[in-house]
Amino acid sequence: MKTNSHLFCCPACKSNRLKSSESIPTLEIAKVWSVTSLESGEQLKKYLDSGKAPSTVDMAKCCDCGLEFATPMFAAGEEWYTDEIYTMRWEFTKTLEDLKPGSEILEIGCGEGVFLDLGVREGHSALGVDFNLGAIQLAKAKGLEVYCWNLKELSERLPSRKFDAVMFFHVIEHIDDLETFFQELSQIMPTGSSIHFSCPGPNRWTTRFETDRKVGLREVWDYPPYHQTRWNPVAADKILSRF
Repeated sequence: MKTNSHLFCCPACKSNRLKSSESIPTLEIAKVWSVTSLESGEQLKKYLDSGKAPSTVDMAKCCDCGLEFATPMFAAGEEWYTDEIYTMRWEFTKTLEDLKPGSEILEIGCGEGVFLDLGVREGHSALGVDFNLGAIQLAKAKGLEVYCWNLKELSERLPSRKFDAVMFFHVIEHIDDLETFFQELSQIMPTGSSIHFSCPGPNRWTTRFETDRKVGLREVWDYPPYHQTRWNPVAADKILSRF
């Protein structure tokens, strides 16, 4: 786990026109996490006690593109995701519809390989990466090509591998260094390749009805160390256009 320094410009569009949107004691976030997952709540308290997490979670909002983000960002380590649940998502079908036949595809955060398995069945060549070793082992058992690597390791170990399409579902909001992520992504995507991703929307029913999981203005999982950013279409267009 690492804590990034305070950000003085928007990580999506680089605007310095920012405003504060929320400031919540990290201990309060840990208490609400304990209701959902006692282990996660205790883990966040350990981060706090060891100095790996700031005492207060501050959220900023870009006045130009509307991206909301933590400053500083501090992302949970691999131990936070050992019990992550991977399920079928509606966007899998939409993504498969948009792919060119016989595409070479990469899924970042592939988990147990739910999407990759669908892609292979549709005739695509598929590779997946994830840092959850347990999920990777389950995906391997399905006969899928998956690795417990990050993008840098992928480029180093398979330098000649390029992809027609890259997808990451509910991943971008967890990333604490977007600049490096998109720079590394651009190295494995030739001209003409496509990106397909999804993330939580800004106006979702859970915010209103799941009150037991709410802290501040959002659900507890919409703050660090779980989510670092909150996206909208304008902010997504801005960061994609920069790369």
